[in-house]
Amino acid sequence: MIRPLLLIALLGAPLCAEGPTFDVATVKKADEPQLGKPIFFGRRGGPGTDDPGRITWSQVNLRTLLTTAYDVRPYQITGPDWLDSERFEIVAKVPAGATKEQVNVMWQNLLADRFGVALHHSSKVMQAYELSAVKGGAKLKPTTLDPKAIGSESSGGPPGALAFGPPPPPGPAAGGAITASRGPGPEGPSPFPGGPKLDKDGIPQFDRPGIFQMMTMGPNGPSARLIGKAQTVEQLSLSLSNQLDRPVVDKTGLTGSYDFIVEFTPDLANGRGPMRGLPPPPALPPGDSSQSPNAAEPGGMTLIGAVQAQLGLKLTSIKTAVDMIIIDKAEKAPTEN
Repeated sequence: MIRPLLLIALLGAPLCAEGPTFDVATVKKADEPQLGKPIFFGRRGGPGTDDPGRITWSQVNLRTLLTTAYDVRPYQITGPDWLDSERFEIVAKVPAGATKEQVNVMWQNLLADRFGVALHHSSKVMQAYELSAVKGGAKLKPTTLDPKAIGSESSGGPPGALAFGPPPPPGPAAGGAITASRGPGPEGPSPFPGGPKLDKDGIPQFDRPGIFQMMTMGPNGPSARLIGKAQTVEQLSLSLSNQLDRPVVDKTGLTGSYDFIVEFTPDLANGRGPMRGLPPPPALPPGDSSQSPNAAEPGGMTLIGAVQAQLGLKLTSIKTAVDMIIIDKAEKAPTEN
């Protein structure tokens, strides 16, 4: 579903909607990636989670903040390249009882006040995908979880980690929205607040609704898993649109909540998906003894092919009109706290 963008602003004028603001918000530039050290990124807390009064963003870029503030997808934003590459650490205290819609306005005000964001909107016809069931029906497993249970704040899931350099020493495996590492660690709890445990094969074990992506780097390149628990097909479509950087329109007619796993080879060369703007970790050399024997190996299957083969859902190319946010002005360095 492509949500209409309802914005009225003068070209070049800061768009700062009057309304609620965060009680307190600290914004600082994130540390640069360093070889051998993990990067933790993602969002924790906010309305609808078990920590509604505090939102913490790690390694967030301005594109992601804009998609949150205006409830749009990444492909609906046009601006300078550094919207992806410049990353920040943000901690915001949310007023008691604030709704998700009110928090979105708070992000709009923060972007205008701290980053000087000025924008306008336009319309563009672009390539999109229509999601439908293949002949014979979809291969989706109805969930056993309560879809209304409190889970992750968004389809991005709990925080993630991108590791540069040698694999971490033996110990609890990391979990998160995206985990890019040298292979899954041993079975154990996640060090991330709210992150799921991983089994012996590195598969996250969910006990609540959410969508989780995990990527491993092996001798033959990257391999990824997209894992959903108690998700609707519309929620799957939104996750696929982030990966493919195009609208994905749900035409399956399926209305239930499902569990699924999609294994595919991610397209890192084009910088799409949630890892957009982050450099990929280096692949292990062939025969590296530190590679976990359980790490998934890429099978050369694209995300589109994997969705059809593994979920029984096909993506057909179409054209559609999309509302776009055009960034007229934004500052790399936020104003002081």
